[in-house]
Amino acid sequence: MGTKGWAIVAVAAAIVVFYFSWTMFLSPEAQVERALQAVATAGEEVDAVTFLSFFDPSYTDYMHADRATFVERVEGAFERVDRLKVTIRAIDVSVDDDGAEARFELVVVAIRGEDRMLVVGTPFQPELVRATLRRGGSTWNIVRVDRDLAEQ
Repeated sequence: MGTKGWAIVAVAAAIVVFYFSWTMFLSPEAQVERALQAVATAGEEVDAVTFLSFFDPSYTDYMHADRATFVERVEGAFERVDRLKVTIRAIDVSVDDDGAEARFELVVVAIRGEDRMLVVGTPFQPELVRATLRRGGSTWNIVRVDRDLAEQ
């Protein structure tokens, strides 16, 4: 293969690497998925400060009318468990401008000593959840979480 052939192969390889880098790591959708995984990790570590840092000051959800109630519940729950097992699997992420909506399956298991308690979903029937996120600089903050009733 001549120099021109190798140049074509190199350009094609660069395009493929860029495409996979974009879709897996750099795209806004990938950033939202990583943010959700980071929330799950903070939950598993029972780190209330880090966990709550992912939620916008205006946060509400289908169980909490305001952020203050949510914060109180999270802090109380984190005090009563040794750790959590959080499983998140993104189904669909759509991003426009500074907002995003993510639909995902969620299972949360609370662990205290040898006891395990299902908190959200089950391994065989995860809870379908829809989160609305807002970009704040280089980070994504969760503004609202709802059960995805259309799919249940």
